[in-house]
This record gives sequence, C-alpha cells and structure tokens, in this order.
Amino acid sequence: MLLSAQRVRSAQGLTGINLYVYRHDAGAWDPSNLEALEQGAELVDQTFEVPPGGNTVTSFLDVFASNLTRADAIARAAAAVRAGPAPEAFPAVFVEGGVVFRLGLVFGLVPSWRNELTDLVSRLLLSAEDVGYRA
Repeated sequence: MLLSAQRVRSAQGLTGINLYVYRHDAGAWDPSNLEALEQGAELVDQTFEVPPGGNTVTSFLDVFASNLTRADAIARAAAAVRAGPAPEAFPAVFVEGGVVFRLGLVFGLVPSWRNELTDLVSRLLLSAEDVGYRA
C-alpha cells in the first residue's frame, strides 16, 4: 500500500491536509524500489481539505508498506523513526520494520520534522481506516 499526505496552502491562504490511499499488486512489494510501487499503485480513496489545483505543498509524507501491514505496525514504525536521529536533508527516506517513510518539508518546518511526521502519519492512518483499508 501507499498512503500519501500533503499539507497544502491555497493561493487564498487556506491550509489543510489532502490524503490519498493506494493499493499495489500483492507481488509488487519491494521496499528497495519505491518508484515501481508508485507507478503500479491504484488510487482507492482520496480526501481533500483544500481542493486541488494551484496549491503550495509545505510538507508531504508517503508511507510504503505491504498491503498486509496493519495500522499498529505503521504507528510503531513511525514512533521509532521519530525517536531516531534527524536526517541530514529532506526529503528523507526512513526504513523501519518493513515500512518505508518518505518525508519532505519546506525549510521552515525542518526544526519540527518529528511533529510533522507524527501529525501526517496520524491523519493517514485515520483516513485509511475510514475507507476500511486495513489488513
């Protein structure tokens, strides 16, 4: 699966988080090839707090995991990443317990990357649960 969150700001100054839930072919899971997972993913749900089009993305989080990965495993992996060392640059890729996180931020959010990671993961897991997408 691929769960994706984007914190966006519209030209009118509205901010919010837009969420996407993707599924990939069961045989496609290869955490070393994120591009293949993205290209082979099928969008199964999306939620917009700010309508798409002309928005500025201030942060994004992509969570790659096997389709059978449970939400609690993703939450534990995110907690381990949050407790670990800060990355040298963004976007950053973290691999923890079979889950891959790709986090990108505008420069002003870098000092609060742990809080942004936590917020975006929480929103993604709630969104995935709302559409019944859990293993």
